[in-house]
Amino acid sequence: MKKVVLRISGVTNIDSCVRIEKMLKKNPNIQNATMDLKENTITILCKDAITIDEIEIEIDNLGYESLGVELFSNEKKTNIIPLIVLGIILLILFYLTIANNFHLPLYNVLKEKTRLILLGGITIAFLIYGLDLMWKGLKANLQGRSILESLVLLSILASSIFGFINLVFELQGKGSFPNYHYLEVTIFLIYFMKIGQYIDNRNRYNLEVEISQLAKTKMNKVNRKEEDTYKEVNIEEVRQKDQVLCLPGDKVLLDGVLVSGSSHFDESLITGESTPVEKTIGSNIQSGSINYENEIEYSVEREVKDSTISDIKKQVVEELHKKGHSSKRIDRVC
Repeated sequence: MKKVVLRISGVTNIDSCVRIEKMLKKNPNIQNATMDLKENTITILCKDAITIDEIEIEIDNLGYESLGVELFSNEKKTNIIPLIVLGIILLILFYLTIANNFHLPLYNVLKEKTRLILLGGITIAFLIYGLDLMWKGLKANLQGRSILESLVLLSILASSIFGFINLVFELQGKGSFPNYHYLEVTIFLIYFMKIGQYIDNRNRYNLEVEISQLAKTKMNKVNRKEEDTYKEVNIEEVRQKDQVLCLPGDKVLLDGVLVSGSSHFDESLITGESTPVEKTIGSNIQSGSINYENEIEYSVEREVKDSTISDIKKQVVEELHKKGHSSKRIDRVC
């Protein structure tokens, strides 16, 4: 499930808000849609199966226009403390296992039976902790997809079943492999998959932070040239070839070509380059960059819905719900 906030153009009254909300909710992949008339934004709670483009097409079909993503939310920041605690438990368990096998210091701190019962208890705790991993694997198998999660499920089940059978025999003094407790394999599998899950969720969270920063580039008003003067207008009213004034310290809100003046621009939000770039007449300037020094005028080349900022927001949001090329290759191999 994901939450997306889109800025909408053309909504002027409550009836329009109700109409948009009603029509979007008819889509089985959209759980809820709430329109904010004051901000001209709509908050949509939807399934991962539907893309931003598909939502925008539905809005366009209703006679309104999406001006791009304002905000996106999917994953909460993951807490690393449980992983650290479980890692410490795992190290202690690992030491007790190899200490018994290699007669290291404190190898006899626990009786064999007590150690085996402790191992079984810890394994059960880890299996509960890894239920989400196994559920993903089960769903992958039921859907007929041969992916990494299904192999993880198979490995966990095989090692835990064989390990518990061996554990029962050892407690009865009949274990055929007394020095090899396969339950440790189960524990290590779950723990390292959880580490991978944490890294993935953290990356998703960082991407959401980036989107929030992009959202601060508000789609509001610009100074458009009209004959010999400038008039403040809503950004969605600006069309290609309109000329817009940008003052020192202002953000460039639309992509265009500089037609008057020269200045340095901070493009770090777009390119990641912290060094200001000099722009002169004829140079392309991108939305999201900041005018450092002088008053300039530029001719708009791309309207707000097609601007660099809107494209970046949309692409980043979509990437959060797509597998990388390497992951796809792994799936095919699996």
